[in-house]
Amino acid sequence: MGKMYVSYNMLSIYGDCPRKYKFQYVDGLAKLYRQEKPYLSFGESLHKALEEFFKNPNAESRTKENLLGILSRVWIKKGFSSEDEEKQYLRDAERYLGIFFDTQDVKITPFRVEEFFRVPMEGFFLTGRMDRIDILPGTKNKLEIIDYKTGKYMPTQETFDKDLQMSLYALGALKKYPEYSPEKISVYYFQHGQKLTTTRTPEQLAEVESDLEERVAAIASDTDYEPRETPFCRSCDYLLICPLMGVCATETAGKTRLDEQAGQQALLEEELKKTKEHYVSITQDLYALHNYSLDISSTLDSKILAQKISAAFRGIAAAARSALFFWDVGEGKFILTDSHNLDFSEDFAVEENKIFSFSGGCDFGLSASDTFSRDNPFCSLFGSTHGLKNYVVTPLVTKDKVFGLMALADLAGSRRPTNKHLQTVLTSLADQAAVAIYNSSLYRYAIYDGLTKLFRGSHFQERLKIEMARARRTGEKLTLVMCDLDNFKKINDTYGHIEGDRILREFGRTVRVKTRATDICGRYGGEEFAVLLPSTDVSGAVNVAENIRAHAESSIKTSDGKPVTASFGVAAWDVSMNNPSDFVHKSDEALYKAKQSGKNRVVFV
Repeated sequence: MGKMYVSYNMLSIYGDCPRKYKFQYVDGLAKLYRQEKPYLSFGESLHKALEEFFKNPNAESRTKENLLGILSRVWIKKGFSSEDEEKQYLRDAERYLGIFFDTQDVKITPFRVEEFFRVPMEGFFLTGRMDRIDILPGTKNKLEIIDYKTGKYMPTQETFDKDLQMSLYALGALKKYPEYSPEKISVYYFQHGQKLTTTRTPEQLAEVESDLEERVAAIASDTDYEPRETPFCRSCDYLLICPLMGVCATETAGKTRLDEQAGQQALLEEELKKTKEHYVSITQDLYALHNYSLDISSTLDSKILAQKISAAFRGIAAAARSALFFWDVGEGKFILTDSHNLDFSEDFAVEENKIFSFSGGCDFGLSASDTFSRDNPFCSLFGSTHGLKNYVVTPLVTKDKVFGLMALADLAGSRRPTNKHLQTVLTSLADQAAVAIYNSSLYRYAIYDGLTKLFRGSHFQERLKIEMARARRTGEKLTLVMCDLDNFKKINDTYGHIEGDRILREFGRTVRVKTRATDICGRYGGEEFAVLLPSTDVSGAVNVAENIRAHAESSIKTSDGKPVTASFGVAAWDVSMNNPSDFVHKSDEALYKAKQSGKNRVVFV
């Protein structure tokens, strides 16, 4: 049999597909086909942060700030499609680690951290790496093996009790440390904030060892490594070279025909070449479609999602230009969300009835033309850009509702808009994009105020906690602006709530326009708003507040032309403020002074 090195990952891959096992462990193709992905960097960063955190022998210095500081230092920046996407993953990582710190025993002194084991078995070595091993409190030789999982999946307790990986960890620990007893095997699931625990008896481990020897013997004796079709084939890194995709089978069949029909060799070789190229093209499209679909479904942030959707459509269609529109229920329009190499006027939007009606459902599918004419109503989706060659427009539909429109122009090379295969791939991608937009809209409604498009007060409070912790850790400046519309109750009483809602909507737009993408803006409650300004001192915050105040006074009017004004209070964070309420209270004091001194002004403390 030889001295093989066997890990859980190897056994799992072989169990799913022997050919994938061959590609990865026999042929050594892992590095060649591996793709950097955001969730891999995210998971590895969390593991590295916890490794360094628990290796600190001074338990009292293991604070939440210390843990988040380590995360910032070891953060892996590979695989992210944009800076915004990376920031979202980093925020999630900080949140998950915060929950971990608050709910788990972080003062314990681990027996081992990131412990690698390689233990001899019957004819092979069992290898693996355990994230952490603790000695159970009150004992001297009983161990708890702890693993961290950063993915979305969490099994039931029944499934977890039968988990092979947990059995191999217990077996590895028992073999490496025979004087100790692995009493518990636990997994902490970061995205659920929960920990599952199981046990393995000596009798169960003896059965695992016997089963393991049979598995390894089967692998060692395998010479064919037959590919196996599974639900995960479309996400396999080796999809392009898998014989199940038809390329290898076609080649073999072609060679057989050439032997049988030597007189037609040249013709058959050309036919084989074209067939092979066709299959490779289809395989590449399916692989790209799958990867783009995974990428699109990995975010709930609407801005990042728009960038990912646009990039995916351009990538598959080889389009030089694109425009993506999201349907805005409040505005009753398609709002331009992302564009590439197209000219649009400021605040460009498309009225629904200018193109089609979907009050009873979408009344058109994908529309495409190999030529471009301004007479076509869809051409309004391309703004004022001239000289376009061709186009494709597809609605993004799910649950019988249109959530967006994707417009592509100037498709290059063999990517003709009227090609049926391309249209099928784009329609499949549109289905995935529509679901992602729908999920993003649910998330957006949960954290954004529907009227002002600013964060809801509850979410703003969460972001305030995170930014205060960041400022304490890094020493960067942080300022808070609280503002309140002047005499708003009187406006509602005089002009009605519909007019009041319009004014709130316009003021929310003013706040968005006059702040940076990195600023955190929220509707704190009623007619009160809040703007959190990272890396900004009091002087800079006062300038931001003054810009919002001046713009509101000059541009927002009541229905009879009276200007709408607001008062602002500005405060800077300092280390004495331990709770968000301390920070808000200080800014509120300044706001109160602004109100008392005549309104329509900015006051700072």
